[in-house]
Amino acid sequence: MGVTEELYRLGQAARRLNDGSDKLDRTLSEIDGALGRLSLGFEYQLPRPIAETVHHDSAGKRVIEVSYLGYLRMAAGSVAGESTSSGLREFHLGVKTLKILEGRSTDGEQPGCVVALLEAPRSIRHAAVDHLARLVAGLAEQVDEMVGNIERRNAIASTILDNLGSS
Repeated sequence: MGVTEELYRLGQAARRLNDGSDKLDRTLSEIDGALGRLSLGFEYQLPRPIAETVHHDSAGKRVIEVSYLGYLRMAAGSVAGESTSSGLREFHLGVKTLKILEGRSTDGEQPGCVVALLEAPRSIRHAAVDHLARLVAGLAEQVDEMVGNIERRNAIASTILDNLGSS
């Protein structure tokens, strides 16, 4: 096969890749919006990374980057398509990436870089899809636990109020 045919094939594949990625990004945006409408108001992060990359820095030391999927608090307007500068913080699908540097202590360093999922690199966005069901299940478990706690606390508060009223 000649160069011209390979370039044509590459162009076709690139168009399919970009079209598929655009469709996936629209779907992820809709999922993020649906989660936002639930007004959960808390963060949840999967315990295992969804991606890990290893490379070497200029000194030849290994740099390991691990990325975790979560429903995370981030600055308003930090998600693609949003434009607000209020400084408020909102919850969105996001990725927290931690860098681990070989031979270097991480004491006192920042807890990682958080970006909206829609702003993450394509490979991370695509990998995240395979873990979304687990993320939603984890969120549901936390909500169930919180509901149980709030019901228990409401019962305690009602009992205290009833006892104060009968005194």
